[in-house]
Amino acid sequence: MPDCKFHVGRKDLFKGDSPGGRFSAFFEDHGDTGYFYALDLERADDQILDAVQVYNVANVVDADPPSELSIIWSADGLKCALLINGYPPGLDSCRPYTCPVTRRTRILFVPIS
Repeated sequence: MPDCKFHVGRKDLFKGDSPGGRFSAFFEDHGDTGYFYALDLERADDQILDAVQVYNVANVVDADPPSELSIIWSADGLKCALLINGYPPGLDSCRPYTCPVTRRTRILFVPIS
């Protein structure tokens, strides 16, 4: 997915498909929060595999200028990362989270080499 400009707190959706085509990911700003989703497009029901909250708009200190967003994929199309302004959000703390959809605990946004 090419880099896209977005404004924190403005409702928007950005999608990036894997090179293999089976998987996809999208980032959605709901207006008050931003979420990143992983999808399996071959599933008939509930294509969302995982989701993580990226931010609460009220807590973003530099929300006024536009930000740059990228969804990048590994060559095998099985791993992806969300980059905001060139960096994966959340790596500054590297704390595990529990996905609200799957209830699994993991660390998301691991850099892809």
